[in-house]
Amino acid sequence: MGTISYTYDHQWYVDVADAASGAPKYVLVTDDEGFNPSNDDASYEPKYKCNKTNPKYVTGRKTNIEMDIDIVEGQELQEWLVKHEDDINVPTSVVRVWRFPDGTSTAKEAAFAMTLSPIDGDAEGALKAKGTLSMTSDGWTEGTFDEKTKAFTAKPATPPAQG
Repeated sequence: MGTISYTYDHQWYVDVADAASGAPKYVLVTDDEGFNPSNDDASYEPKYKCNKTNPKYVTGRKTNIEMDIDIVEGQELQEWLVKHEDDINVPTSVVRVWRFPDGTSTAKEAAFAMTLSPIDGDAEGALKAKGTLSMTSDGWTEGTFDEKTKAFTAKPATPPAQG
């Protein structure tokens, strides 16, 4: 029988450093009611006259993340979101960390652009930052993430096979 993976084993980090700093500053996504990734596939669908049913080929994939985060004072991510409420396509990067029961983990990182809706909330409820992170890189880079130092390290590229 397998072990259930819980949402707290799947952590998201967002780079909140200003572009001018040059070094990423990843902070854990907390106080979220939703940080939901989905994929948009680019495809090629040829229309061959000789086929009754034509193929569809996925030629690329882009991830979008819809987020719904409570604004909690004193949290670095929330302060960054408030700072960029009126900006569009704010460059950032996102790291996804998946922790396994044996203590190991895997990570992947990609560049994104963030755009928020106006920060708002319901009566007697927390203010919320809702918006979208849209992938701007060609895909995810696999690697490792040190949760103590908040540093992502890309996995070395595998050289092509010589033949």
